[in-house]
Amino acid sequence: MRQRGSSIKLRLLEVPMEATLHQLEQLSYSLVERLAFTELDQLNDYMRERDALFIALQQMTVTPAQKQAHQSTVKRILQMDEVIVGRMKELRAAAELEINKLSNGRVVKNIYEPDAYEQESYFFDQRK
Repeated sequence: MRQRGSSIKLRLLEVPMEATLHQLEQLSYSLVERLAFTELDQLNDYMRERDALFIALQQMTVTPAQKQAHQSTVKRILQMDEVIVGRMKELRAAAELEINKLSNGRVVKNIYEPDAYEQESYFFDQRK
């Protein structure tokens, strides 16, 4: 009877971990499904939620049996993370390209503005 009680206790301890991992997996899966159309602000929202779930997981005490039981879930999450990181890199490259275009545009604009050719010094002919 005592063993059964400890088994129930162990099972109750696993529930928050299972629920948190399931929530993380669902969050990642829903993002991966719409990843091609995901913008930077949506990725920021995802990262905030993901960080909160990771903090919750880090605060849990994990037994080796729990690690083994949830290993496949963690692998699926890590595979989705690779895809998500790839999209993040694409968005970062696109943002860098746009920033460079803006920067180059400002340089060209400054060259052709009328103020760019104003003289800062004047020469006086002192011959009389």
